[in-house]
Amino acid sequence: MGATIGLLVYLLVEAPELGWTSSPILGLAGVFVALVGLTIAVDRRSAAPMLPARLFRSRAVLGGNVLTALVAMLAYGMSVVLSQYSLGVLGYTPIEFGLSQSVMPIACVAGAYGAQKALTRLTLRPVAVTAFLLLGAGSALLIRISPDAVYLTTVFPGLVLFGLGLGIGPVVLAAAALAGVTPADAGIASGINVAAFQVGGALGVAVVSTIIAADMAATPGPAGALAGFHAGMLACTGFGVTEVAVAWALLRRARRGHLTVVPRPH
Repeated sequence: MGATIGLLVYLLVEAPELGWTSSPILGLAGVFVALVGLTIAVDRRSAAPMLPARLFRSRAVLGGNVLTALVAMLAYGMSVVLSQYSLGVLGYTPIEFGLSQSVMPIACVAGAYGAQKALTRLTLRPVAVTAFLLLGAGSALLIRISPDAVYLTTVFPGLVLFGLGLGIGPVVLAAAALAGVTPADAGIASGINVAAFQVGGALGVAVVSTIIAADMAATPGPAGALAGFHAGMLACTGFGVTEVAVAWALLRRARRGHLTVVPRPH
């Protein structure tokens, strides 16, 4: 599994430079597909599968893990854009960058506490959709960043919205990923959710970095750098929109404490 994910990340990073239809990329893509097929075949025949397929019969469990990966893609992708832009284009020192971003974790803590309160009164879907709307809106606002942008009116609002969404999202998605399983499966379900976040983070860094590099190469100079970072932020906004659609589709029947338990084979 680790080799499969590593190969996918390598493909995403190297394909723009080598060409999506080049022989090395097509060959490695074939190897990736073969590894995925082999992993599924071995897992299905195992007495103790690493990823029990029965867990994903619950739409909440499936949606919770798919959305966790998407949130990680957005969170890690955003960190790439903001750090590289602030340090490389705006010329911030590490301390200045850290201070400029401090509002995001503060908002994140507030969002996490708010999500816990909301889940005692609402079903999973409205809370999840709210989180992803905040993430998407924050990313969209940050598209306006430029070397002469005013922090309080351009960057600050986007960081606040993004931080709130980033605090709400993992709370509600952890609830979704675990609510539909038996106590005996809670450990493996939790592990799958953590793995989904890690895989999503790796893919997010690869995708956003590739987009930024491609735009910067197409337009040399400062204009190309600005275009690249704007394209990266636009990709993050796209992740947020995708999350809203997936949450609306997969979490529509998820209710607090009333999810269908995924049976464990005897």
